[in-house]
Amino acid sequence: MQDARAAKAYRDELDAVRERAERVDKLEMEVQRYREKLSDIEFYKTRIEELREDNRSDMFSFPPSDCITINFPLWDVCL
Repeated sequence: MQDARAAKAYRDELDAVRERAERVDKLEMEVQRYREKLSDIEFYKTRIEELREDNRSDMFSFPPSDCITINFPLWDVCL
């Protein structure tokens, strides 16, 4: 009788450990998805900074020679 109770207790403990292991697996997959998203965010952040820098440099560049420029108070428009 004692052995039966001990075996049941071990099975219950084993079931609990299996459930925790499944939970760990799910959480690890979720962490991996978040890492990938973070990597994507870093890429887009860098790209935005590059585009902003390009825009800053374009604001001060001269228009192409085949461009008709109209002067407005704050900026030039090329038509």
